[in-house]
Amino acid sequence: TARTREIRLQLIEDYGWSSEALGALRSMETFSTDRERFHAGVAYARHGKYRTATRLLRNVVQVSDDPIWQGRAQYELARVYYRKRDYRTASRAFDVAYRTHRVPKGLLERARCLVRMGDDLEGARQFELFASTFPTISGAAEGLWQAAMAYERKRHYKNARRVFIGLAGRYSKSDYAGQALWRAGYIQYKRGDYEASARDFLRLANRTDENYLKDQGHYWAAKCYTELKRDDEALYWMER
Repeated sequence: TARTREIRLQLIEDYGWSSEALGALRSMETFSTDRERFHAGVAYARHGKYRTATRLLRNVVQVSDDPIWQGRAQYELARVYYRKRDYRTASRAFDVAYRTHRVPKGLLERARCLVRMGDDLEGARQFELFASTFPTISGAAEGLWQAAMAYERKRHYKNARRVFIGLAGRYSKSDYAGQALWRAGYIQYKRGDYEASARDFLRLANRTDENYLKDQGHYWAAKCYTELKRDDEALYWMER
């Protein structure tokens, strides 16, 4: 009945990862609406049934006359390729989701694909572009974190530190803020600029509410002052 079909579809939407949802998918057999094909495709992908997921999602993209369903399906189709570790195809699919269907996170995920393919610098630029274009969207802080980490891996320390500091200032309440300040200080420490490094670590200790990060800020500031032969200051911060 229509009521039974709706219950099964709701189960697929809400608990697509579950064995019960997989059973509901099999019992429905056919999917006739954009909503049914989309959620069935997403659920099949969660269960590793990538061929079926690809067919259903591609059908929504190609046949639907609703641009919202098209965009959502294109994004999830790209995620299927990403799960399969076909990062090149996923990158192109996320780019279509972003440019053609105006799905903001398509840009974020394309950057992730570029990094997976080994292009850290272009990935970093795309992560930054996402954060600057969509600063209020969930994922903006992560985008900056990923950009800074990619710059650091390529030893572009000036850019890495710039992005870490910017992240800590712009998204000071995010989960990334404290770690960003720590990494900014550590970059300076690795480069031998102990004065600047100590300032970054003390800025971290002053800003964070997390005892662990506060202790780390004091500890690394003390290490910096030890390197500078300023033992009194080193001892002061080590004992804080």
